[in-house]
Amino acid sequence: MESTVIGVRPRNQFFLLAVPIYTLGMHLLDGFFRSPSVEPLFSDAAAVQAILDFEAALARAQARGGLISGSAAAAITSSCRADLFDLPSLAQAMPAAGNLAIPLLKQLNAIVGRNSPEALRYVHFGATQPGRARYRPWFFNCAMRFARSKTI
Repeated sequence: MESTVIGVRPRNQFFLLAVPIYTLGMHLLDGFFRSPSVEPLFSDAAAVQAILDFEAALARAQARGGLISGSAAAAITSSCRADLFDLPSLAQAMPAAGNLAIPLLKQLNAIVGRNSPEALRYVHFGATQPGRARYRPWFFNCAMRFARSKTI
């Protein structure tokens, strides 16, 4: 089998050696295992957009529940577009942060802060550990109202 080295990742402090990226040439079977039509779903931009979709949905839900203003939710939602983010910078910051959320939220805060400083304090509002503790009764009451409305 033929392997082709596409590139070598920069040295990562969590690995002893630089890790090469390999692809396995399987031209006869590629049609069974991959499709160009689904490749965009697995891109870095798609992964970032999925997280941003959560952040936008969180802000809209909080606005509907009266926890934040509609204008703050609109400002956050309009900033939740992957094309506004520096993906190479996220990739570089992620190993030190230990996850993608921390550097992504830093970038989201910067974008929201430039567009709507008053909405900045509501980015990821209530979704962090201290926020969950403080707003747990509110979230619980909302969840119970939702569950009661869906009972048959």
